[in-house]
Amino acid sequence: MILDVHTHAFPDFLAPKAMEILSAPLGEWKPVRDGTLDSLQASMTEAGVQQVFVANIATRPEQGPAILKWSQQIASDRIVPLGSVHPQSPTWPEELEGIAEAGLPGIKLHAQFQRFVVDADEMFPLYAKAAQLGLFILFHAGFDIAFPGDESSAPRRLARVRHHVQDLVMIAAHVGGWQAWDEVVDYLVGTDVYLDTSYIDQLSPEQLERILCRHSHDRILFGSDSPWLSQKRCLKLVRALPLALSDVERILGQNALGLHPSLLQRRATQIAKADESCFLG
Repeated sequence: MILDVHTHAFPDFLAPKAMEILSAPLGEWKPVRDGTLDSLQASMTEAGVQQVFVANIATRPEQGPAILKWSQQIASDRIVPLGSVHPQSPTWPEELEGIAEAGLPGIKLHAQFQRFVVDADEMFPLYAKAAQLGLFILFHAGFDIAFPGDESSAPRRLARVRHHVQDLVMIAAHVGGWQAWDEVVDYLVGTDVYLDTSYIDQLSPEQLERILCRHSHDRILFGSDSPWLSQKRCLKLVRALPLALSDVERILGQNALGLHPSLLQRRATQIAKADESCFLG
């Protein structure tokens, strides 16, 4: 069971414009897919990925409801959408309730694109509401190439959120903080914050060892950040980690199942059916 917790896709009519805008400041960092749902599913098939979380980001206050509507349209056995709210939306509490009622497991927040600071005091009510509703939050973590020097989602800020909203299930993308991995070691490693594996190849061997030796392997999740990275290549990188096979299997899918009870139940049903088939055969 391989579950990628960090992918992106856009409606077909929006994908070309979105990918052009998002790619403009990236220099040599070019996407490997076109950002459509069909392209994502083709990538999944090629790589052998069974399920993905599709992370949406409300970059304007009014976008949350439209994202929820599209998420409900694309949800399937393979596609598990995440909602999003904009912190400046006056209706974010109701929007979070709608996301939970729709059965989505969590939301994605990106401080740089949404123009907030992760550990600003005014953000804590939003986090507490998400925790109350049983929604996890996938945070962009660390720097972002499109926002040079912006520390609004630094690992130390995520650690402060962890301290103040202890019931919140947090996923820190990009191994806890893109290009801030020493700070990841200082502030996040050893906590119960989940880290996803996107861009794991950019860590030095020493940084990678410090994280893998001290952070629970139950709190590491496979993430590719597709369409920016190849799912197939990201899988290869995780499988090459100096870990026991059982740990790699947990990272590639088992850990993520616990983030969404319905997925866990669905997987148990699949296993039971497979066992029954073997017995009858």
